Amino acid sequence: MGISRNKSQFIEDMVQFKEKAEEVLNRSIGTSELTEARKGYEGKISAERFKSYLVTKTAIHLTCQYIHIRLASEASDLISPKFNIEAIELWGELSRNYREDYYELYRLACKDLRRAESTRNLYTGNTFDKYVEKLKIGFFITNQDNPIEKLKKYDFATLDPDTAIALFERIYPIDSRRDIKDFIEESKVTTELMNQLGLA
Repeated sequence: MGISRNKSQFIEDMVQFKEKAEEVLNRSIGTSELTEARKGYEGKISAERFKSYLVTKTAIHLTCQYIHIRLASEASDLISPKFNIEAIELWGELSRNYREDYYELYRLACKDLRRAESTRNLYTGNTFDKYVEKLKIGFFITNQDNPIEKLKKYDFATLDPDTAIALFERIYPIDSRRDIKDFIEESKVTTELMNQLGLA
């Protein structure tokens, strides 16, 4: 399905992708883990705000990774497709044990992009990747409102700059960028996409 002709629905589906990730992360990050992650931030930022920033930036990081994976496989053929209709159907046929495990597909895509010289530095791993692991159940593996199922119909080769900019304004508004851009560490894949769009 072309994105330009379905711009509004595509943006809403991508926003739901990010919001679903935030919802699961909010449930999954416990107090003790938060206390450990917050070391060095005590007295600078409240625990509530720290968690809010961590959840938001991790969800944005994952959303940008997903967009980048789709573009790398559909717009530039850098890696084989992972999340379009054909790839997901093939995954179901080839991997009975992992049929609905989209986390495994995500890991394979990241591994492929670490092998590619042009994208290796974007997928070397960071703090946010550790929290993405918490999304395995409830986000990547879920029968209810699975965001990856909703997005598989779109052809990311048809993602035009205007739609991409409008999407970023929804998933990573300017106010959020000011608040969390330098929080903990850089998400290189987020920065890369923003640079490509002239938003960094």
